[in-house]
Amino acid sequence: MTSPDNRSSSILAIDDDEIILMIYQKIFKKSQEDADNKILQQSLVNTLSGVRTAEDSTEGGTVAEFELSYARQGREGVEMAREALKEGGGYSVAFVDMRMPPGIDGLETAKLLRELDERICIVFVTAHSDYDIGDITGFSRDNILYIQKPFSSKELLLAARTMTRSWTNNNARNLEALFKAKSDFLATMSHELRTPLTSIIGNTEYLADQVSDAERLQVLHSILSAGKHQLALVNDILDISKIESGK
Repeated sequence: MTSPDNRSSSILAIDDDEIILMIYQKIFKKSQEDADNKILQQSLVNTLSGVRTAEDSTEGGTVAEFELSYARQGREGVEMAREALKEGGGYSVAFVDMRMPPGIDGLETAKLLRELDERICIVFVTAHSDYDIGDITGFSRDNILYIQKPFSSKELLLAARTMTRSWTNNNARNLEALFKAKSDFLATMSHELRTPLTSIIGNTEYLADQVSDAERLQVLHSILSAGKHQLALVNDILDISKIESGK
């Protein structure tokens, strides 16, 4: 199970060969153990030298390099990805076998995964060239890798590290663009609202100076008060957009 906090390290492997899945587990388990040992060694060095780091202050363990989930068929893997997304998590990378009879093949599986989550990185891992490179790049030119079986543990780890880094960088850029779009929208909306409100307040003040009837004057003062209150809210929204945009 994955969560938003560790999604960048969450990997899904889909292969109908039980031995291949065992190899995945062995490779990524060893990678996790190596990552734990490195953090443990660094923590010991920091303790002996009197230096305290963020790792030392983290209670309850270390940060996982990778968290592996696996499925034996394409549709099973797609359903796992769907459930993970429903629970607010998901996978950054999917390693997908190309031939998985009797179910759907790897290319169809990858298309379904991308329909669920367009950001997921795909690594095709296969011994059979059912599709040429044109078919694969025609499916998507972004965040796609192709590894031929038999593969080495170094190939798999390099692919995992490369693609999780790519997912993290792309996600950061998407968030930055989202925040900018929100700030631009707030600034534009605030400006568009302030213009008519200023006119309403100004004209109401002018009319209030011209009216002597108590009842009409009360109505104008009510409009004026509501207008000034609304303008203050708009100004607060604009201040928030300026803070978020670094101004």
